[in-house]
Amino acid sequence: MSTRHPFAARTVLDAEELARAPLIRAAPPAPAYWRGCQAPLRTPGGLAVPRGPAVTTLQEGLATAAAGGGAMLLCRPTAQTHVRSDLAFVPVSGLGFSELTLVRGRGGDTAVVRAFVPAVTETASETVPDPPRTRSPVGP
Repeated sequence: MSTRHPFAARTVLDAEELARAPLIRAAPPAPAYWRGCQAPLRTPGGLAVPRGPAVTTLQEGLATAAAGGGAMLLCRPTAQTHVRSDLAFVPVSGLGFSELTLVRGRGGDTAVVRAFVPAVTETASETVPDPPRTRSPVGP
């Protein structure tokens, strides 16, 4: 979320608080199951989650969040890779486990793809003790 968002100074959010934050969502052709995980329609307790704008790329989503267009749910490796000074990354408790995986199309098995797979696996398996936290000074 934007560093100007009221939740940006928090150390953690409860999943039920997502009912107070529009979630930026992935647009098709992202699969429906994935869109539902990234921007659920309801909290685990059944509260409606406001829908934010639909975006087609992660970079578009991050820019939209930085501009105050809503919040995004990201897995830790994705958040760690995309730290920006205009975004705050706040962990959310009460949600299911998140996984990052590499998906590739049929017929795309090239030498570059074969080299890319271990690089992604190694990067995604690295852990950092604390989630990324960035904030810009907020002043008058």
